Amino acid sequence: MSQIQKLLSVQEIDTDIRELEKELQDIPARKKEELKRLADEQAELVAAEEAQKAAQAAIKQVELEIETHKQQITKLRQQQMEIKTNEAFKALTNEIEVIQQKIRLQEDRELEVMEKVEAARERIKAGKAALEAKEREIKVDTERLDERAAQMQARLDQAQEKRQEALEGITEEWLQEYERLRERRFPPLVRVTDSICGGCHMRLPPSVSHDTRKDDLMISCNFCGRMLYSD
Repeated sequence: MSQIQKLLSVQEIDTDIRELEKELQDIPARKKEELKRLADEQAELVAAEEAQKAAQAAIKQVELEIETHKQQITKLRQQQMEIKTNEAFKALTNEIEVIQQKIRLQEDRELEVMEKVEAARERIKAGKAALEAKEREIKVDTERLDERAAQMQARLDQAQEKRQEALEGITEEWLQEYERLRERRFPPLVRVTDSICGGCHMRLPPSVSHDTRKDDLMISCNFCGRMLYSD
């Protein structure tokens, strides 16, 4: 088996290794994306809880204001019992009516806020259900990704061992050039077809194309520097 043929076997293994390494590198990003989806559900639930707290606080404030106005009315009615002129009595009556109107407006506002509390409560209920469902879903997906990663790592380990075996019999000169190119551009070893480089697709000089038919010669592309071979 020529050096070219041996390197082609190594290159085939290296192609598998690159694909396995890429998939292994993608798995953490996919898990991170899953966690982001969970964080979005959690943020929605927190927003609903904050909305409920704000609405409940608004209700308490309205109730306090209503109670204050009722106390004002009580004092004004006590004053009415003490006054002696119709004009003063009527003035206090008008003031009581103004305060009662304020109470009615605040009661209307209280009903509106109570509706917001109920809406927030429904959002919380739905948010908790969605969060629980998402947690279950992500747990399954994460476990599947972890299992996939373990499988990929096992295959990668096997490919690395296979690569070491395939390196046997390759001379240092050929291997160094292959490894140098592998770090810079992949694949480092490409076929020449109709005098065209299989890497950069440039047309090669006739002499270079002719020399690639000799298995014992290390021929490089004049343009991309890849190692060349012909069938």
